[in-house]
Amino acid sequence: MNEKIERLKDIKTENQIWVIYIGIILLSWYANSKEKKYILYKDEKSKKEYQNLMILIFSILVIAYYYFAKDSLKDYKKLTPVSKVEVVIVLPST
Repeated sequence: MNEKIERLKDIKTENQIWVIYIGIILLSWYANSKEKKYILYKDEKSKKEYQNLMILIFSILVIAYYYFAKDSLKDYKKLTPVSKVEVVIVLPST
């Protein structure tokens, strides 16, 4: 039962991360419009805003990927030795 509750908490966190990804998509769209404005009109303010947005987007994604890597490592540690070998064999093919 405790394992089910733990997994439900993980799913809730993952759902929150998916909402963050939607925000990232919108931020990226806005950043692209700033870059376009810079390219077309040489607007230095737009260039600076674009660069700052890209740094923000990258930082948020690093945190999200860290969470998923940590979660995957936790699941990997629960595997049997045979399953670990299977993962090592399949992983390069993905």
